[in-house]
Amino acid sequence: MMAAAKPHARWLPPLALALLTGLAYVNAAPKALVHDDNTALAQNPRFGGVSRIPQLFRESVWEGVAGNRRLYRPLAMATLSADRTIYRGDPRGYHVTSIVLHVATTLVLFGLLSALGAGRLGAFLAALIFGVHPIHTEAVDVAFNRSEVLATLGSVGALWWLWHWLERARLAAWGGVAVLYFLALLCRESAATLPLLAALCVVLLRPAASLRESFGKLTPLLVLAIPLGLYLAARGWVLGEAGGGVAQSLWAQGIGGSHAPGQRLALVAATLRDYWRMLVWPWPLRASYEDYELHGVGFALALHAALIGAALATRRRFPALTLGIAFFYVALLPSTRLFADPALLAERFVYLPSAGMAIPLAFGFAALAGRHGPRTAAAVGLSLVALLAPLTLQRNQAWRSRQALWEAEARASQNDWRVLLNLSQVRIAQGRFAEALALCDRGLTVAPSKTGFHTNRGAALISLGRFAEAEASFTRAVADGGDPSARANLARLYAASGRLSLAEKSYREAMASEPNEAVRRALEGELLLQCRSDLVGARAAYQAALSLSPGLPAARQGLKLVESRERSTPPPTPPVKP
Repeated sequence: MMAAAKPHARWLPPLALALLTGLAYVNAAPKALVHDDNTALAQNPRFGGVSRIPQLFRESVWEGVAGNRRLYRPLAMATLSADRTIYRGDPRGYHVTSIVLHVATTLVLFGLLSALGAGRLGAFLAALIFGVHPIHTEAVDVAFNRSEVLATLGSVGALWWLWHWLERARLAAWGGVAVLYFLALLCRESAATLPLLAALCVVLLRPAASLRESFGKLTPLLVLAIPLGLYLAARGWVLGEAGGGVAQSLWAQGIGGSHAPGQRLALVAATLRDYWRMLVWPWPLRASYEDYELHGVGFALALHAALIGAALATRRRFPALTLGIAFFYVALLPSTRLFADPALLAERFVYLPSAGMAIPLAFGFAALAGRHGPRTAAAVGLSLVALLAPLTLQRNQAWRSRQALWEAEARASQNDWRVLLNLSQVRIAQGRFAEALALCDRGLTVAPSKTGFHTNRGAALISLGRFAEAEASFTRAVADGGDPSARANLARLYAASGRLSLAEKSYREAMASEPNEAVRRALEGELLLQCRSDLVGARAAYQAALSLSPGLPAARQGLKLVESRERSTPPPTPPVKP
């Protein structure tokens, strides 16, 4: 362990920790919003600045756009709304705040590890590995995913607060934990595991002499039922189901889900194994795991048995290891959905669990320093940092633009339908229509039920001048219940070929099925412009769309087209007076 530090040197470890963690994300603030950021922030007409914050506590996360209606994360969304006001909509602002929050979480983890008794050197090295680990890039680089960071910040902060006050003022200890617990729940559902994590810390690191004494130490945990009850009541009131659909998500869906209990257990075992693998060997990392296949179930079960066995066997001699392993599994419970259809792999889910694994890592470095000296421990820890940080910097590059992301995903997977779909859209935007067409044809062999491939295929075929084939693709997409863009593209094709009555009908069908109000108004502008040549009405519709979503490309381009037609239309001849 480090020798007693001089007063002015106490701040050197946290300052170095903040600097080195920040450097690992120095290239993670592009002027772009990709993946969920594009949908939830850029294209969402309901997303606004600080004036919208009160309303966020009365609606689901995806209000205004298509998405999971059981997500209630008002505090996380409030921070994004504050960013929009502070940075005036500059995309870089969202990323800067997310990086700052990640650095703050790393510092709070350092505080917790130090308080638990790992020593400043062990705490520093373990927290730094957490800070630069590439597994966290999805949670940090996508601003919408900061809910993971905030929930972890609240959970780790609550544990630090608990450890600091537990022996000094029990009421202050558990009261502070209750407040932080409620705030963390308002950021993300994964914070629900905090009471179990707190119980594990108390039982394992401050063991009682008797079972009765153990129960006495854990009795104050009951106070955490208050913030949990308030949170579930708020969810139920906003989302319209008991507890906001928690019971249905975790239980009823599982009983009637698409996986049999045995297959569900196998999937959970396999995904948990892969989360362990990502911590140890974080490469390649991916934004989409739609092509995930069940494999190695026997090995996965053996791995979990070995880890749980090791945790039980070392609970007295090395309780920090037991705590870290138990922390990892417990923190992943909300994301794996053992009783429901298991969630696909997502790297952001490991953010909170990896904070738990920093506990045995910190104590391990402390033990190494005690046996072989601080320099040896520092050399081992910094060597790991030197291996991980370049991977993080490289992965940040993939999140800098939509093109970079989906090209990187295509290099990692050739059969993920989501990758093929998004890359085909990228190629259309680049004007590489033949490549987009090939990607769509391949996607239809991988996932024939995904109608978006027919929509993108039609868009590529139009640009290649193959109108009859494009019409067939759009018609197929509409027949298969495709998204509104398929109907809108079919309407544009009809308008271009002079079939205005069919075009107007398709425009109206697209408007009726489009959940985004700004896009609906832009489609109304297209209808008025293309089918009726109503320049005044089209201008008003496009302006209304832009008032709802100032950056909407369809509305901006449509308004330019209206202005172009207005310039080319001669003014009306004044009537001749008798």
